[in-house]
Amino acid sequence: MRYIESYVHKNRVGVLLELEAEADSAGQSDEFHQLAKDLVLQVAAGKAKSPSELLEQRFVKDQEQRVSHRVYVVSTKLNTPIRITRFARYDADAA
Repeated sequence: MRYIESYVHKNRVGVLLELEAEADSAGQSDEFHQLAKDLVLQVAAGKAKSPSELLEQRFVKDQEQRVSHRVYVVSTKLNTPIRITRFARYDADAA
C-alpha cells in the first residue's frame, strides 16, 4: 500500500511525501496517518535530500530520537514494515 501526505507552510514551503507499507490495513490506522503528518513536518523543517538522510535526522517532535526510530516504533506497533519511498520539498524562497 502506498500513501501520499502533503503539507504547505504559509504558502512558502510545500512537501509531498510517499510512504509504503506492506499491509493495506496500515493506511487505515491513526498511528500511520500521524506518522505521515509528522514526517512531512520533518521534511519541511529540515534539509534532507533523500529518504536515507531523513531517517538519520533527529526527530523534530522529540530530539532524543531519530526519525528512523519513530518509523520503527510505528512499524512495530502496526506489525508491518513501513518505508519512506520518496519526498519532494518545495521552497518559494529558494528560487
